[in-house]
Amino acid sequence: MQIEGAYVSFRTRDHASVDEVIIYDGESRIAEHMNLDLRGEHLDHRVDVPGNPELHGGINVTLGVRFDDTAPDVRSMQIEVIGVGLEYSGGD
Repeated sequence: MQIEGAYVSFRTRDHASVDEVIIYDGESRIAEHMNLDLRGEHLDHRVDVPGNPELHGGINVTLGVRFDDTAPDVRSMQIEVIGVGLEYSGGD
């Protein structure tokens, strides 16, 4: 089975952003999307996995988040992760 991409569903408050989406197969990094600065509502955000690699272990999706220095309070820096889905091909 090969992985083609991942869907990440999330919302951020005004002073927070998702800056990175990194995908691992076991301990191997298979995709990284950097400097994204995604703010607001992203309920169906898709990221590619270049080369559609064959899977060998469990998939881990990591989000790198960034918070503004000017945030007035903790609540304005919240991120709500709703879910993650994976897109596969070549399965039985």
